[in-house]
Amino acid sequence: MNGLKFNLKLPPSAAKPAQPAENKPATSSGNGWGKALGGNGQNGFKLNIKFGKGATENKNNFPEFNFGTGQTFQSSKDPKEKFETTVLGAIGKNTAAQGNNEEGGDDAQNIVSINADEFAGEEDDQNLLNRKCKLLVLTPPTDAGGKAAWTERASGPFHLNKTKDAHRIVIRREPLLQPVVNTLVGEYLKPKLNKSTIQCCFILDNKPTPATIRFKDSTIAKEVFDKLTEIIDNLKK
Repeated sequence: MNGLKFNLKLPPSAAKPAQPAENKPATSSGNGWGKALGGNGQNGFKLNIKFGKGATENKNNFPEFNFGTGQTFQSSKDPKEKFETTVLGAIGKNTAAQGNNEEGGDDAQNIVSINADEFAGEEDDQNLLNRKCKLLVLTPPTDAGGKAAWTERASGPFHLNKTKDAHRIVIRREPLLQPVVNTLVGEYLKPKLNKSTIQCCFILDNKPTPATIRFKDSTIAKEVFDKLTEIIDNLKK
């Protein structure tokens, strides 16, 4: 049977007297190359690899290598660790779960990847109010004879935060919680209370946009309106 043949030439200073060949099996697991290379009776390059169930003496199931010295060297690198630090490191840890949830464990969690532009800079703010709302904006007509219409822009949490030296409103769109409104509280808002809604003016898409914030009931709407009015009145002083 034709195979690969390697001849290793040693310098004269490294030559040793021929030793009688020991009558030993090639490998302990049956997988490997045990004969001396070159056929000159010297100890040559010998590779002894053990994996899986056959490696009964290797409890960690790490690869073992034998280089004809009578000593076995065990790889110090756990294959699982190598996989995690190379393959998993290359694809990143902030990816969404791929749906393999049948086996349970940490991999069964539904992970949502949040991009950098989804952070509104409110992570260090002090939250004053956190209420559910719907945001409606007045959309201009699409043709000359059309009329402006109220369209829903977001449904999600309404945050009124206190920053280091100001106040801000952040409205996010569920389920991914992208920020739709991220603006400082100022006189330009001109809030008006109407039952369970607050009408105001936001800067959206770099232009002033009439908006309506709809809350669950009139009690929540008045709570938000009173707080906004208090902040704006203090700015006038």
